Amino acid sequence: MINKFLSRFGMPEIFIPAALADFSDKLLQTFNDTDNLFIHGDVGTRKTWLLSALMRDTLEKTKSKPLTKYDPPSYQYNSLFISLPELMLKFRSTMQSGATYTEADILDKYSRIKYLYFDDIGSEKTTEYVRASLFLLIDRRANQTSTRTLITSNLSLNEIANQHGKRIASRITGMCKVIKLTGADRRLK
Repeated sequence: MINKFLSRFGMPEIFIPAALADFSDKLLQTFNDTDNLFIHGDVGTRKTWLLSALMRDTLEKTKSKPLTKYDPPSYQYNSLFISLPELMLKFRSTMQSGATYTEADILDKYSRIKYLYFDDIGSEKTTEYVRASLFLLIDRRANQTSTRTLITSNLSLNEIANQHGKRIASRITGMCKVIKLTGADRRLK
């Protein structure tokens, strides 16, 4: 049942099986359920898998109780999973004639959602438009206490500063606990 909701809330199908049991207790004890996280490391170190497992865990903890014993549980629409390249694609689609959403609509949606699982910062081509859009989203989320933001990147915070600017790296540093995942590329095994 939860898999349908994970997919509906943006999680790519390949990551739906991810679970916190896939990670060591030592890693999981370095943060808690309310921490904003910046998870970084080399390609294939399971950053997105961890992000997906955290989303699954949050949905399980926030599911609504069924109204009757015959009803299935319901999962609140309070989580979204998106990669930065996918978000930029959504922004660009607003510029097409007949678009039903504006850039502001999309920015508001991802700024206000309670739990944002934000994958792959640094994997997109960096332009001033990308920098400005990313800054607006990160800045809005950094200035809210009622949201939780979890970010993955192949880049360190210093590399984020070089690619996207010091302001973005500073906002991420100020709002997130930093987790570095290490190891060989598991996709190559």
